[in-house]
Amino acid sequence: MRSLNIAILTFGVLIFTSCSTKVEINAKWKEIPVIYGLLNPADSIQYIKINKAFLGNGNALTYAQQDSTNYGSHLLAFLYEKDIYGTAISTIQLRADSSILKDPGTFSSPKQILYRTPSGTVIHKNSIYYFEVRNSETQTTASSSTTIVNDVNVSSPYPGTHINFLSPQPNNFKVKWTSALNGKLYNLVIRFHYIEYSPSDTLFKQIDWDFGNVESLSLAGGEEMQQSIGPDDFYKFVASRLTPNLPLGTYRKVNSSTLDFIWTVGGMDLSTYIAVNRPSLSIVQDRPEFTNIEGGYGIFSSRNRTSLTGFALNPLTIDTLIAGQYTYNLGFIP
Repeated sequence: MRSLNIAILTFGVLIFTSCSTKVEINAKWKEIPVIYGLLNPADSIQYIKINKAFLGNGNALTYAQQDSTNYGSHLLAFLYEKDIYGTAISTIQLRADSSILKDPGTFSSPKQILYRTPSGTVIHKNSIYYFEVRNSETQTTASSSTTIVNDVNVSSPYPGTHINFLSPQPNNFKVKWTSALNGKLYNLVIRFHYIEYSPSDTLFKQIDWDFGNVESLSLAGGEEMQQSIGPDDFYKFVASRLTPNLPLGTYRKVNSSTLDFIWTVGGMDLSTYIAVNRPSLSIVQDRPEFTNIEGGYGIFSSRNRTSLTGFALNPLTIDTLIAGQYTYNLGFIP
């Protein structure tokens, strides 16, 4: 009898407990703007992506496919330009733009809404830009600010130089530049142009040699930076990207303007955002969240691009591309 009473009591406790611990997983919905924008003085039009977080009791992937992230016509977005002393210079209202289609994926496509500056808007490198977005219906706001990354100053290669990748160590070919004011993250790409001829067509092609990201020590500019390139590095890169043993009658050539040097430089907040979101190599996968959007999530920063184009290879470098141990089978001819 005592055992039966204990069993009944236990059963009652279980029923009571299961009823009293019912949890509502979704909290009350709160409007949260999600913003991604990088101002670039080298671009004629600036685009900023502004979405809203969404919440529902069903499948989140289903909501994502139902255009749940776009705002309506009640969203207002502004850029305020000020000088370094805080004096207002200009106010720029951004316009909704749906002309750039989105690739298929998790979220609804192909239509997407971006917010752009009017044509003719100039981003000045010595100004500070404040961004504000406001929902005129709910009065929800989000804001951020950024300085503008200036240009890098390139000392090597010098315009008109014929590039020689065959310099022996320790005098490897070196790309040299000084860091930009307000720049923190530097990415160098060497773009190699070549022509591919076949019996039926002539194709102008290119491949990009990406050297990854490096950081300057400060945002003050003027820091000496460089990328050293060993005598075999260029040929190994080309061999890794081009198909060998071309069909009969097909061959490749380089022209007189075959190399471009392109620097893309990001500001401090962009550098931090990329570092925080880099894949973790640790067994601990938890990582801090980073956003510089007040009242929302995302990143608002700046970047800049400096390009030197139209460099030729010197004759010895071309000869090695044609007959060298790494590239002899790629079909290059004089």
